[in-house]
Amino acid sequence: MIPIALNSREYRKLRTKWVSFDSDYGANFHVIEGGQHEIRDEIERLSTHWKDHSITIRLTHPYDSLPIIFQLEKGITSYDVMTCKNILLRFRSFGWHPGGTSWILVEIATFLRSEDLDTLFHILYRQQLHGGGVLLFFCRSSLLDRNMEEYWIPISLNRDASAITMKKLKSNFRKSLRENKHVQNSAYFNLLSAMLLAKSDVTKTKTNRYAEFHWFFRHHGRFQQLSSAQQMNLWFELAQLLTKKENTLLDAQKCYKAARESLQGREMHVEDFLCRHAALDNGEALIQMMQGHLDHALELEIRGIRRMESIPDTGAAKSLRFQAFINIAGLYLKKGDADLTEKYLLAAEHLAFDSHSGWQAKVLQMRMQLERTRGRVNQERMMLKSLLQLGGFVPGQNVIQRSVELAGEMIREGELKEAADVYRRLIQALPTAHLSKIRKIHQALCALKVTNSDTLSQLDARISSMEQNLLKWERLKEWNGRRALGVRSFYDTYDS
Repeated sequence: MIPIALNSREYRKLRTKWVSFDSDYGANFHVIEGGQHEIRDEIERLSTHWKDHSITIRLTHPYDSLPIIFQLEKGITSYDVMTCKNILLRFRSFGWHPGGTSWILVEIATFLRSEDLDTLFHILYRQQLHGGGVLLFFCRSSLLDRNMEEYWIPISLNRDASAITMKKLKSNFRKSLRENKHVQNSAYFNLLSAMLLAKSDVTKTKTNRYAEFHWFFRHHGRFQQLSSAQQMNLWFELAQLLTKKENTLLDAQKCYKAARESLQGREMHVEDFLCRHAALDNGEALIQMMQGHLDHALELEIRGIRRMESIPDTGAAKSLRFQAFINIAGLYLKKGDADLTEKYLLAAEHLAFDSHSGWQAKVLQMRMQLERTRGRVNQERMMLKSLLQLGGFVPGQNVIQRSVELAGEMIREGELKEAADVYRRLIQALPTAHLSKIRKIHQALCALKVTNSDTLSQLDARISSMEQNLLKWERLKEWNGRRALGVRSFYDTYDS
């Protein structure tokens, strides 16, 4: 993808289309290059025209400005490592929810970092952003701008901590020793969080590394000086990491116990205190379920819900309550109790009704499992169709596999049109990142010979567009890489 010049006739034609149509007109994805001052003026004009339907993001120095994924978040006032990790997890699970935003305008002074490329690819080609456009404005010969607050965000979509990031986190902590205790604790918390969350450790096994963290958290005096919330967050994160393997579940339970102890006798807002304990209930319930203790897991989940009875359905409380309802429904499904599964699914469905599609998708997927256990095949197929046409939903591997299985059953039963409808919906739901799967499903659809030519032509055009988009994306990466080589040496010299 070769950028369009800001002062070119091609750009002016595109701009006329964008500002002439309603805010939901999809510009898809365009890359523009121009002078820094001209770009800022243009972004200002566009954002003024679109008002609340656009969001402006600035990427200045490659190590200082917040990555795109965090600038997309609204209402976040602090960006510690744990907050960023939770934003990343939500993004990977549910994608970005634009709300009323239709346009993302990004000013790039230098080049796109790998985490920013990951974010854009996820939004455009994995999440399949609908009804909006992403405009990247690259500044030509940008001046160095270092008069901003510096950020040390050590995790990307791949949760990798780079050497430069760890170096900056350690430097930040050393500088904070001259500041007040709160600043020191924040810097120390970020450093410990980054070390704990690092995806890999080349010198030791993860199990040994986690054991060392457990000892350090328990015995080191500097850790005890952190706030109760910071201590709880670190214990909680360590417990979740230890829960991933069956042979470390007992260690994970010890971490949850320590997390509860860190909350005792400390001043904390009542709602925050209850939500934190409910989160610990949820974590411990998972361990009990993995150990086969379904009744104990149910007790913990129900206790978590009762803790939050007095808290309104907003923010963290709503998320915890929804997750607990889904978990309880899943536990009763394992126990074979369809009625209680239905009861808690209805409670989860009520919370998901006015929420994002990720929650609605979880409810529909569990309803499919429930209908399957009841032997109600037609109802499961209806749920699948509703799931595949859910706006913003991206089918995971389990949904893709079950869709293909159900379509195969329909074919064996002679219901070729019904099978073709499932294939068509699946193709329309899958984003560009699944292009190889889309091609195979398309071949299966054509083989049925029951789909009209107009529909097949539309699907062919969709696949062709996906192929072109991926080709453009690869060209952008190459162009961005060449641009990065031209400025990295200058910045590295500046920082040294």
